[in-house]
Amino acid sequence: MKRLVTAIGFLFAALSAAGCFPYHFTLVPGATGRVVDSHAGTPIRQGLVTLTDRYRPDDHVSTARTSADGRFEIPAKQMWSLFITPFDPAPATAVVSFQADGYADVEKRISVTVMGPAMTDLGTIPMTRGTQ
Repeated sequence: MKRLVTAIGFLFAALSAAGCFPYHFTLVPGATGRVVDSHAGTPIRQGLVTLTDRYRPDDHVSTARTSADGRFEIPAKQMWSLFITPFDPAPATAVVSFQADGYADVEKRISVTVMGPAMTDLGTIPMTRGTQ
């Protein structure tokens, strides 16, 4: 066991010296927020929130329903990998769609760096009565 720990420590030190180290990357950003009626300001319950990866829409789709107070949370998808310096990866971008009975659909785009905060707080999302 001691040899394994020593080998892992040596491997980590060698990778770090070469400009590589393990990092928890964001593949698809997550989102939180609160959905409300645009006129009354009341929460919209059981609204459907869909988050779709902009670059891989067939592979990464997540959904959630709004709670009684209109809040929702869709967790980010992350993975461990090696970070190699210098490295400037493309941002993780997604489209968040909001649907509720009797309301026009709303769509928001979000983008985060793969090394930055994985979650985006969209704040309050107003929805207007009617159809789109």
